Amino acid sequence: MSKITLLQYLENNKIISVADADKVRVERSRSPKSEEVIIRELGILDEISIAKAKSEIFGIPYVDLREVAVPESVIAEVNVDSLQKFNSVPFERGGDYVKIAMIDPFDIQATQALQQKYPFGTKIQVYITTRESVDFVLDQRVGDLMSSEVTDALEDVDVPIQEINEDPEQILSSAQLKNAPVARIVNAILQYGATS
Repeated sequence: MSKITLLQYLENNKIISVADADKVRVERSRSPKSEEVIIRELGILDEISIAKAKSEIFGIPYVDLREVAVPESVIAEVNVDSLQKFNSVPFERGGDYVKIAMIDPFDIQATQALQQKYPFGTKIQVYITTRESVDFVLDQRVGDLMSSEVTDALEDVDVPIQEINEDPEQILSSAQLKNAPVARIVNAILQYGATS
């Protein structure tokens, strides 16, 4: 572990001002919260700046998953629920290694659980990232899964497609539209999204 704290690193490298560092110290003396939580709550730094600082302090590479093309085959190796639970995303795979971006790279339980998802001997290379970065990839993945499920459901329905060349308001009443298969699917998706 590093002998320098996040606050010391940020202050020494002039990433935050002395005044902001003092605010964090005062709040830290009054609260059991970590320096990192206080820095976030006070809005002194954004998530990316904090993650990059931790990357430097602990020697763990930083990755912004919004700037990386994550192959479908790599992310599909671990189910989305596990990735959400462990706040992580595999983003590169080689013959004997996998690179995994994690919000908390020190979460040993998550690392061990993810290790079990890969063949024996696969080395896990941990990267640090932000919640926004992980959510970006996982939201896309969930959207892709949902889209394929909806497509499959529509193919299974086997309803003849009717081409509409007239004003839709004149053809269908709102009650008919409400009960249409696609409308029911969209409503189910929206309800799922609202309750999740």
